[in-house]
Amino acid sequence: MTHTRKYLNLIAAFAGTALLLAPLATTGANENNRPAPVSWRYHQNTDADNLRQSWQQSKEAGYLPIDIEADSASRQYLSIWQENITGKGWISWHGLSGREYERNVERYRQLGYSITDQDLTAHDDQPVYSLVMRQNKPRRHWLSYNGLQADSLKSVIEEHSEQYQPVDLDAVFLNGETRYSLVMQQSDNTRAWRVDNHLSQDTWLQQLNEYKATGYEPVNITCYRNQSELQYSAIGRESSRSWVALHGMTATDMRNRLRQFADQGMRLSDVALCPVDNSNNESNQALYAAVWIDNEERYAWPGREASEQLLSDYAAAIDVPGVSAAIVKNGRVLFRGGTGFADKANKIQSHSGTVYRLASISKAIVGTIAFNLAQDDLIDLDTPTRNYLGNLAPAHQHTIRQLLKNTGCVKSYEDDSYDDNNTRVQYESSSEALKHHLGGALGSDDWIIKDCNPGDHHYSTHGYTHVTAALEAATGKSFDTLVKQIIVDPLQLNSIKVENRSSAFAQGEKAELTYKANRINEAQFQNVSWKAGGSGMESSALDLALFGDAVAGNRYFSREVKTQMWSGGENDSELHGWSRVSSRGEIEKGGVNQGTDVHIRIDPATGITVVAMTNTVVPATRTPVLTEKLMDLAKKQLQSTLDTHLQGSDPSHQDVALNR
Repeated sequence: MTHTRKYLNLIAAFAGTALLLAPLATTGANENNRPAPVSWRYHQNTDADNLRQSWQQSKEAGYLPIDIEADSASRQYLSIWQENITGKGWISWHGLSGREYERNVERYRQLGYSITDQDLTAHDDQPVYSLVMRQNKPRRHWLSYNGLQADSLKSVIEEHSEQYQPVDLDAVFLNGETRYSLVMQQSDNTRAWRVDNHLSQDTWLQQLNEYKATGYEPVNITCYRNQSELQYSAIGRESSRSWVALHGMTATDMRNRLRQFADQGMRLSDVALCPVDNSNNESNQALYAAVWIDNEERYAWPGREASEQLLSDYAAAIDVPGVSAAIVKNGRVLFRGGTGFADKANKIQSHSGTVYRLASISKAIVGTIAFNLAQDDLIDLDTPTRNYLGNLAPAHQHTIRQLLKNTGCVKSYEDDSYDDNNTRVQYESSSEALKHHLGGALGSDDWIIKDCNPGDHHYSTHGYTHVTAALEAATGKSFDTLVKQIIVDPLQLNSIKVENRSSAFAQGEKAELTYKANRINEAQFQNVSWKAGGSGMESSALDLALFGDAVAGNRYFSREVKTQMWSGGENDSELHGWSRVSSRGEIEKGGVNQGTDVHIRIDPATGITVVAMTNTVVPATRTPVLTEKLMDLAKKQLQSTLDTHLQGSDPSHQDVALNR
């Protein structure tokens, strides 16, 4: 059947080779007609209790489910949620029989609800339904059908195509044949649509390419097994926005793509869970198909692809496992991304949320906390440290400010005979670390450099253990609590923490620790809690960039206090934990630690903050080289945008425009 605005294709299946991952299918960005971004979330549950808990949490957070998928064989439940901006009521069910499905649908139809999404699977040769219904305001007529064969599916769509369009299509192989479930809604008749079903994997890939070529977007997809062969069906609709569709993904593939496309500014719009092939013992894992659509302005940021290329080139040139980066300007995330692996053995890719050791960037966070407390008169930076820490030996005559500036004459690694990092002890606080690390040596006279005068610069990670212990004593709070209350909570930068880990291997979103691209042996793992404030914190690239942006934007203290913090000499960390790049007019801080090389760069003139992180120690090319390239790229794009805005403007206003 062909219609000027609707198309229906029923394509016979044929044998094809299974694809591990389909290539991207995208359309051009619609930058001039961009809708507001949609807040969304994705759930993947493996048991009923976890399912109920996650759904309740999303409901309480003000979200509603727009897509559900279930597979009883693999015990997988998938769902996509969007912010419930209109506040419409909704209700959902899982594991319904055909009779229960019909009863619930009819009851809530009478109460003014319509079907948002449904899922159809089979168990013991019987159909099993999952269902979401939402208040139908304004009321639009809709139709639903179940148990349709291919011919009857075609007939139903042809019969109602003038007034209705399909919004949900599901299929299942049941009792030797494919059966379809269809929902149609009263049409606005503004965009063409089509239905494609009974497609093999090869044909599905061809169909995606046709969608791309003809300006269609897959808005609803489903996959099912016709005996042992995987089949696809879809509803396509005319669209000018960008999209990506992938299929044949493993659970790991799906995890990686979710994070990759979220970094690029896309959101998940539809997902399908393809049933396990029980006839093949080697193919016992479920496969995923999904569609992502353009959602955030950073997708269309002109520097995105060039930034992604810089990360890839950097990782390839120096053979590091994983790299993450972020660019933020005045609270706006211009770019976030990653390349390579956070966990190479398990093929977990790096992204902007991958958590790395912060190494000496911890010092910049400590300086920021100290000046925040000083602004509130909770600590005096020029008071002798011993006034807060009474257990220091007489030779410790430094102030907190001097320790922050690395001018307190406290020894560091190269000044002692200890293996400072040879420890697995997890200290609960900096005060405990100061008392007990190396037998309490940090507070002894021996830890003060001989013939050093306070004010002489001498870089000291150990001196920051004194600082954070003093902050704890002044406030009565542990250092990790201060980090949470002052740095994290105001902006929800939840990955910034005092590190607490017991393994060099990857844990959750934490990147594995490597040396020259190889995993660090577990026996060689170093616990860094003894130097929490000097080199013992962790963060993702995105959260660290947002932290730097908040400092630059005076969100932790006033502009005057920031100016005081960023005043001082040209030596490393002499700006109270921060450093100056005099040749570029920028503020920076870098760090290396076991299994990490990281750098943050801030340009006060433009308000741009750049972060780059990798999970290996001292790569052949350090991360400051990457942040410099990313910064220059961001500045170039900013200048290009300003030049464009100034074209044709009144010259008398050009200075104002340039200063914004």
